[in-house]
Amino acid sequence: MVSRAPVTHVEQVLAADRCAPSTARESVRAACAAPFAHLVDDAMLLVSEVVTNAVKHGNAPIRLQIDLDRSGIVVAVDDANPTLPRTRRIDHRRHSGRGLLLVQHLATDWGVRRTRNGKQVWFRLA
Repeated sequence: MVSRAPVTHVEQVLAADRCAPSTARESVRAACAAPFAHLVDDAMLLVSEVVTNAVKHGNAPIRLQIDLDRSGIVVAVDDANPTLPRTRRIDHRRHSGRGLLLVQHLATDWGVRRTRNGKQVWFRLA
């Protein structure tokens, strides 16, 4: 993950249920609205996609981290499944499977890394 000294740091454990993406969006909106209003919509979309993947394919606990520094936002989502996600080819017959493609196209930078307890998917918007 891109390392910069955060000005603001928010950390939250999310329930691994259908409410998790909404909770994550609200946390991103609250943390980012004033300093980065121009990035909030993209940040909310991307955190929703990453958290949805963690709920569907990961294992609890799911941990959300939001870091703001002077140049942008870094959002990281950890879950306890060590299997790394992969981008899929677009299948126009399916209504899912595009989350990481959105992250890839909208984020300034992003990545996936193994953690001691599973994995972390993160993205940066600047």
